[in-house]
Amino acid sequence: MFFPRRFMNRFGCLNLSVFLCFLALYLFLQMKPVCKGLFGEEDLFYGYVSLVAVSSVWNETNVPLFDKVSFCINGDKKASFILALSKSQKEEMNQWFRWWDSETGNATALEIRAVRISDNTWVVHEINSREGSLSNAGVANFQMRACFWAGLISLVLFFGAFLCLREYFTYYRYQSWFTPGKASR
Repeated sequence: MFFPRRFMNRFGCLNLSVFLCFLALYLFLQMKPVCKGLFGEEDLFYGYVSLVAVSSVWNETNVPLFDKVSFCINGDKKASFILALSKSQKEEMNQWFRWWDSETGNATALEIRAVRISDNTWVVHEINSREGSLSNAGVANFQMRACFWAGLISLVLFFGAFLCLREYFTYYRYQSWFTPGKASR
């Protein structure tokens, strides 16, 4: 038995199981685009930034794969690029990169290497501008590590949900819903 008998009641087992499944699924859905971007052929794009979207929920939290930046180039709002970077890569990029030039207000010219993950979405692996660049190896290395850890955490959460369901079906199957106390087998 994974949990002590008095640790959880019937509602607790089901609620914890559903919550752990929700967390694992949410983490998997956040990880999926970046994982798809690891295995694909890179495309090369040139253009000017036209739209930048930063997640307001996860902005500046430095949680890998949650704190992503989406942007569009050349006025094409149907094609979006996802930029997922580590904290150190963001700090390095902030030293030389601006989405718009602060003096003139013009958009920054970019050279982007990205992998297509759907019809209108690409995951950025390398980004270059006149002021500097982010290397393909560093970005791909971070994305690979983040996907590995996110996958491992998702598996642990699903395993925890399985243990909660096992606890529920093993010890609380024959107990009535509103009777506290020991479970009967």
